[in-house]
Order: sequence, then structure tokens, then C-alpha cells
Amino acid sequence: MTELPARRILPRLDESLLTHLPPFSRLEKRQIRTILDQASSQRYEAGVAIFDEGAPAERFYMLLDVT
Repeated sequence: MTELPARRILPRLDESLLTHLPPFSRLEKRQIRTILDQASSQRYEAGVAIFDEGAPAERFYMLLDVT
């Protein structure tokens, strides 16, 4: 996988983004906050590969908005 271009780091994520999504919907708000406190929100330009299918996993990605 090639190096990703510089990305913009966005503000802290709000729990409401995940409370309605399985498997997060079964967690308490404080549990979701614990997860999100270790997460980072990043925005990538259209067409940028975020990960390669079949490559070893080093991170967990959740795409919240795809346009």
C-alpha cells in the first residue's frame, strides 16, 4: 500500500454518531465514549485508498460519510 496523502484531523467524535449502529447500539453511552476517546476522525480526498483488501489489519476503520 502506498503512503496516504496528508489528511485533516477533525474534532472529537460525538457518541450520537454510533449509538444507532450495530454493534454499538447495545453499548452504554460511557462505553461508546471510551471507544471514541481512542479514535480519530480523518477526512480523505475522493479516490484515496484507505486500506487494501486482504492486507493485515493494523486499525479499525469506520466510514461515517462517503460522498
